[in-house]
Amino acid sequence: MVIIRGSGQPVPERAGGVPPVPASQDAASAAYRVSVASGSPLSARQLAARHGISRRQAGQVVAQVAASANGQHPG
Repeated sequence: MVIIRGSGQPVPERAGGVPPVPASQDAASAAYRVSVASGSPLSARQLAARHGISRRQAGQVVAQVAASANGQHPG
């Protein structure tokens, strides 16, 4: 599967055929980790609003951080 940008150029893929994670999703993940560490975790809606990602993506960030905190590998 190839994702096409608005410019008509394909998006480069990572190894295994997975498209790269947008920087905003990386920033949301880092922000959520910091908020959890501080004892006041952000909600998925707050992550979405602050980092310009969808609520679905924000929910995935929350799930991935929770899974990695539990020693699991997110799938």
